[in-house]
Amino acid sequence: METEETPREKPMRWFVRGDVDGFFSLALDNLVQVLLIDFLCRTVLGFSEALLYGRVLPGVAVSLLLGNLFYAWQARRLAAATGRSDVCALPYGINTPSVFAFPSW
Repeated sequence: METEETPREKPMRWFVRGDVDGFFSLALDNLVQVLLIDFLCRTVLGFSEALLYGRVLPGVAVSLLLGNLFYAWQARRLAAATGRSDVCALPYGINTPSVFAFPSW
């Protein structure tokens, strides 16, 4: 009786080629968006520094941290459920069109 060998699952790696480039690309994009939010909120909307630096930007920081961690967790779950080792998390960042659309209200 012949038995078919199942392929060994490769363990999910924490870092792969391109991760550093992807990290710095997303970080630079988000930095530009945060600087733009800072500028637009102060000049166009007239936000006080207390509101901007005490509420808005800390909220942005928490959102970016939690959003990226959540997408990474989802990718790990999907990889475990499907047995795949090539699952990638969606990069989470600030939506550029929203930065321009929101202050124009």
